[in-house]
Amino acid sequence: MEGSHPGGTAFRITVTPTPVPRNCEPSLHLFEGLREYTRALNAVKLERVFAKPFVGTLDG
Repeated sequence: MEGSHPGGTAFRITVTPTPVPRNCEPSLHLFEGLREYTRALNAVKLERVFAKPFVGTLDG
């Protein structure tokens, strides 16, 4: 990415990806149950937000 400072000098930004340590051992995922519960709870909340309960009553 390139840009310039207000003084007119150019600069270049380089980003090097850093490796992220990941542990794929299922027995070491201590918060997996809590994470799944949170995802399910958020899904239910979104279903309630996007529900259309009064569509059938608009006939007429």
